[in-house]
Amino acid sequence: MFVIILAGILISMLTLLGLAVDSGTLYNAQLATQSAADAAVSSGAALLAQQSSSANIAAIYSAMRSMAETNLAVKEIPSNLIVTNQPRILVASGDVSMQLTTNVRLRIMNLIPGIGPLGTVSATARARVKPAVVSLLLDTSFSMCCPVSIGVCSPQPNCPLAGSKLEALQSAVISFLDHFDPARDSINLGPYSL
Repeated sequence: MFVIILAGILISMLTLLGLAVDSGTLYNAQLATQSAADAAVSSGAALLAQQSSSANIAAIYSAMRSMAETNLAVKEIPSNLIVTNQPRILVASGDVSMQLTTNVRLRIMNLIPGIGPLGTVSATARARVKPAVVSLLLDTSFSMCCPVSIGVCSPQPNCPLAGSKLEALQSAVISFLDHFDPARDSINLGPYSL
């Protein structure tokens, strides 16, 4: 009789120990999966914000999956255990979402009959590319006619564009504006002169 009770107590303790260990493993995997999904969606939204058409959607999908796998690899979750549903990207509204599912190897609970060797956790993340509202005030005073290499100079009545600070400003503004989508973002340029 004592042996039967002892066996029942040992089985109960093993079950509770397995539940504690594997619950911790599943919880850590859930945190890692959510973090990976968030990072993947953030990178997808950043890539979507840099383009105005749906031409590179396949490249965004690939970058998002790669980001998720890289984040999970850091947490030592092998890529063969990751199931990624096709991310959802809506170019017109700027919505990016992803559901990421990770299978986790159970350490102790899989020894109990009826429980498989893998537990499953999933995470969903969403991001929206918000329209940017940018106002730039551009210095167009005579001091901008000076060559870039000279700090302070006297104003010149006719401004040669080549090599001037004004040319450098023009180049910088064009480069800056390439990061925005004119269909989505609001850009205001305003000159000022002292």
